[in-house]
Amino acid sequence: MIRAGAAVFATNSPVNDKVVVHTKQEPMRTYAIAAPAPKGSVPDALIWDTLEAYHDVRIQPLDQTQDLLIVGGEDHRTGEADDADDRFARLVIICGL
Repeated sequence: MIRAGAAVFATNSPVNDKVVVHTKQEPMRTYAIAAPAPKGSVPDALIWDTLEAYHDVRIQPLDQTQDLLIVGGEDHRTGEADDADDRFARLVIICGL
């Protein structure tokens, strides 16, 4: 039993049958790395490709002199790969490090 003034049931998937989108969802693992970049050296944009293991690149302000260049992707179904080091290495290449 839960006694509270309010509760949140957060599942990232609907728990009702009004919309059956949850029947098409699958658990995925994604990877991301971040590296400092001089402020203003990378355009403020979200960029992604359409490869099977897609990639995305974005900027996050860090401080007065630097931003963070965040590179993500290399997704796969949870439990179907055991090559995280290879996936992180590909993100490093995309990041240009």
